[in-house]
Amino acid sequence: MKAQNRPLSCASACNTGPGDSLLKSASYLLHDDRFSDLRKSLINRSRFLVQDDSGIPIRYLNRTDWTLQLFGKYQPPIGQFEKYFQPELASLPQPGKFKAYSFDTGYLGQVGGSHFLLVKRRATP
Repeated sequence: MKAQNRPLSCASACNTGPGDSLLKSASYLLHDDRFSDLRKSLINRSRFLVQDDSGIPIRYLNRTDWTLQLFGKYQPPIGQFEKYFQPELASLPQPGKFKAYSFDTGYLGQVGGSHFLLVKRRATP
C-alpha cells in the first residue's frame, strides 16, 4: 500500500496483533471509505472496541461475530455530521434507567448525548 494514496497510512495499526481499541470523537473518519484499510484493521485485530458513534459504523460489525451494548443516550449527530446518523445504532435497546455521566464525552456531550458503545468479539481473532 502506498501511503500517499491514502489520507492515513495504517502501517503501524495493520502490523500489530490482537488488542483492544478505544475510539472517541473520531470525526467520523472511519465512516469514510478513504479510511477503509484502517477500519478493516481495527475490526480484524480488536477483541473489544469502546467507541462513540464517530468511530466504526455499526453496519460493519457483523452481529454473528460481535456483541454490542450501548451505554448512555444515542442522539443523532448535528451540524456538519448529520449525514453520519446511524439508524442501526438508534434501533439498539437504549438503557432504561440511564444515569447521566459526571463528565461530557463526544460531540453531543454538552447537550445530554454522551454515549459509549461496548463492542465485544464473540471469538478472539
